[in-house]
Amino acid sequence: MQSGTRTQLRHGSDKKSNYRTGYNPRGLLGPVTNRQKLSPIARVIVTLWIIGIVFVLSVGSAVLLSEKAEASQIPSNAYKFRSFLIREARFEYGMEAPVPLFAGQIHQESAWRPDVSSPYADGLTQFTPDTAKWIAELYPDLGTADAFNPKWAIRAMLRYNKHLYSLFKDVTSECDRWAFVLSSYNGGYGWIKRDRRIAISNGKDPTKWWDNVELYSSRAEWAFEENRDYPRKIIYIRQELYLQDSRWPGTKICRQEDTVVVDESIATPELLIEASILRDDQVPMMGAKKPSPEMENIVGLVVISFDRFTRNRHE
Repeated sequence: MQSGTRTQLRHGSDKKSNYRTGYNPRGLLGPVTNRQKLSPIARVIVTLWIIGIVFVLSVGSAVLLSEKAEASQIPSNAYKFRSFLIREARFEYGMEAPVPLFAGQIHQESAWRPDVSSPYADGLTQFTPDTAKWIAELYPDLGTADAFNPKWAIRAMLRYNKHLYSLFKDVTSECDRWAFVLSSYNGGYGWIKRDRRIAISNGKDPTKWWDNVELYSSRAEWAFEENRDYPRKIIYIRQELYLQDSRWPGTKICRQEDTVVVDESIATPELLIEASILRDDQVPMMGAKKPSPEMENIVGLVVISFDRFTRNRHE
């Protein structure tokens, strides 16, 4: 009995010692130190840190929601200029003018804000002062250059697109031809001429944009990515948005029968996520929470794979 009592006491003593030292008998959690009270200054720092994280997460969610709304909705301001755009586009290109493409281009340039100004360009269609002056001199019937005048800006964009279109007579595919036009509008025709020469030196077809000329350029990386995103966003995202609204009639550029090879290295995660926003029936989004870069890439590849699958079925 005494021996048993001593054993129990010794065991109890060990338990007390374990509790006091914070030792974990299983060795899974490691030593646990005694709790210590935070100083007032430390409490303030921790509180501010928590508030900062909550604020950043809230702002991030709000920005993502705003971007999603902008990408998936036609700005209300667009309808102020809808009739004018349709009339002028048909005057320049005929009754089958690709109005949704032009609407998507304005959407991409300024989100239909006539007073918007960037470091290099102004107005609804974002002309640089030099380009606006050159267009007005080349086409006097447009009147005095005024990038902040919405009607002048729309007429000038349509006329400039038509001018660029005429420079690619050797391109037989409308899908490729308009991609050349849009890329030239964004970055300059001179650059595209250089890019075509580089494509030839690499054994590619200079009359094809997709998976050929689009892959080659001597521009800075940031300029290259921006320029290659431009026709993709307008043709495959913005145009689709306006095609879904019957109030924006016109021919669709790059129809399903047009063969377009999507190069994953050109399609940035930002572009792929934006595309998936407009295709919620194909790729469900994860609420307002911004996906990680890894998840963005996964979603992007799913979108590309789905596009290739549907195209192959129709070929």
